[in-house]
Amino acid sequence: MVVAVPSGGPGGPCPAGCEVRAAAPPKGFGLFACSSCSAYTDMFTEEPLFAMQHSGNRRVVAACARCCGFVPSVPLQLEVLFGESRFAPLLTALGDLPSRWQESCGEGQAAVVRCKQGCGELYCSEACRDMHFQHSHNLLCVGPLTTEDHPLLRFKYHALEHADTLLLAAQVFAFLINRAKAAGGGAEVMQGLMQELLCFCHAPFREACRPPPGRSKDTEFYAHADGLVSEAAALLRAALEPHAPNEVGALFATGPNFFAEVLGLFEYNNIDLEVQSPMGPLLQNRAKALAPHISNPQALAELKQLEALLREKEWVMRCIWGEETTGIFGDEADVANVGDAEPMDSLMKAAERGNDAEVASAAMAQATAEVAALSLEQLLQGVWPQMHGTALFASVARMNHSCAPNMKVAFPGNSARLTATSVLNISPGDELCICYVNQEADVQTRRRRLLEYGFTCTCSRCLAEDSATLRKAQKRLKRSPGVARELMGGGSSKEVAGDSIYDFQVKNIDGQEVSLQEYSGKVVLIVNLASKCLTKTNYAELSWAEQTCAGLFLLSLYRTVAGFEARFAEDHVPAGGQRHVTVMSDLQHIISQEPGTNAEVKAFAQSKCPDTFPLFAKIDAPLYTFLKARQGELLGSDIKWNFAKFLVDRQGQPVARFGPQQAESCSFS
Repeated sequence: MVVAVPSGGPGGPCPAGCEVRAAAPPKGFGLFACSSCSAYTDMFTEEPLFAMQHSGNRRVVAACARCCGFVPSVPLQLEVLFGESRFAPLLTALGDLPSRWQESCGEGQAAVVRCKQGCGELYCSEACRDMHFQHSHNLLCVGPLTTEDHPLLRFKYHALEHADTLLLAAQVFAFLINRAKAAGGGAEVMQGLMQELLCFCHAPFREACRPPPGRSKDTEFYAHADGLVSEAAALLRAALEPHAPNEVGALFATGPNFFAEVLGLFEYNNIDLEVQSPMGPLLQNRAKALAPHISNPQALAELKQLEALLREKEWVMRCIWGEETTGIFGDEADVANVGDAEPMDSLMKAAERGNDAEVASAAMAQATAEVAALSLEQLLQGVWPQMHGTALFASVARMNHSCAPNMKVAFPGNSARLTATSVLNISPGDELCICYVNQEADVQTRRRRLLEYGFTCTCSRCLAEDSATLRKAQKRLKRSPGVARELMGGGSSKEVAGDSIYDFQVKNIDGQEVSLQEYSGKVVLIVNLASKCLTKTNYAELSWAEQTCAGLFLLSLYRTVAGFEARFAEDHVPAGGQRHVTVMSDLQHIISQEPGTNAEVKAFAQSKCPDTFPLFAKIDAPLYTFLKARQGELLGSDIKWNFAKFLVDRQGQPVARFGPQQAESCSFS
């Protein structure tokens, strides 16, 4: 990954009251406040450097090709949303009502501006059309083309098939060509502009792109990504070279490399555009205007037409709205089951059988039933399809991530113009940070998503939630060991010999066989010790536990065990109960921590622990195999270091596990 200081570049200077400078390592550079700002204050607004509507979103929203705002035409918006032939009777029945709704709500007459060259691009105004043409569309318009074999058309087909951000990269290349020509043209001018753009964090597309869920970045993946980029770059070069051979030669001087870097730049810096639809408020206002005149047959008929329209819109939202129309793709791990899962299960089974017709029919029937049950009030409150796209903003590209950000960005108007708002009080010198991912997601989901940006987050919030997640998992384990085993990777108890610790025998420090059945009905803490380990504060904790927690049995094994939490034991040990502490030793993969003989181990342990601790010899694997299977950890079941501890209940079942540094930091009350 390459990070450089933005110098104004294609995004111009920093917003007023901000500066770009070095951030705390390993961040590189960031955007910082130069003045104070109270919470929930709009700090700046910004137009995108490059923006586009997602291709799938065009299926449901008519948006301006330049500003990404909704084209101000109710009739056109309905024609796009209800473009399938099955909706023709609905549009026919509406007649001129859409135009009247627009006029009655003060929106004026419908205005639709199209590209002068006939390519079909839509605009909200003539000004947007002209600006878009000067920016990049003059080199990317397919209106004048007369053959489908033209490289520009082939490039666009390739982009629609594989990744529509290829279209945004083409927009960048066309913009750079226009800007280079305006500055006198030539390869040297173009090279300077290319370096300006690369002031933002970037990397080759193969490194920056996100693989499909469940797919790793193996040799086959890299080959596919490289092939996709190379083919797109070759087609784009062939399409643009006749217009500016010198400038295009500079852009492709290293083959597809700069094209791949631009795509990688998008992966790291682009943000999702989401412009709210004006259709919902407009029709809500119309329904309110009709309500007082419900006794009028004409008003009642119009209200019924409005209700019919809203029901069809809700059906579309259930059957069509999703990843393809928003451009926001998740993975199954982030999708929560909502409501009754049984209908979805039957659909999935049908899909597995390859019966697509059955799946589609069942989904549509389910959506129809759900929509039929909605009242008019619920229909009026329903969400309309938003405009979804992607964009590069100079200031946002300079802002680093935080899981507890002090800034947020939004698109409050009917365009891609961004507003950056403080969510905390900001002082001069504070770094301005946003959250790159869903701020409400749990720490594991956030970290998985952030890996797409090339780093693992270790902010204070993530570290705190790591501890909280571990405590919750251990609480669940206390209540339901079987469920926790599966969640934490411990495996099924059927995979490991033994149903409880009572099924195992170990040798004491003097070499005598001892059955753990002796501890039946008692609370036991099994601790891995090592006399040469530097983490020796744990010995004091064991002594404290023996003195404090009446009835707690400490089975201390020399292996790689960790910290200790007595408060959990207090939940299990009644006051005044019998005291008995047992010390074992096990040395498999960390023998260098305990090289002594049994006699030496005994002498050391008795010098550190109360003499009431029965001592055990170095044991072999079966007991620890059982313990790890029943108490896997979030990062795997293997024991990570000395003083790892397993708490065993009165039935001989491991119910919690603690690490070396978990002395008094964890609470399980």
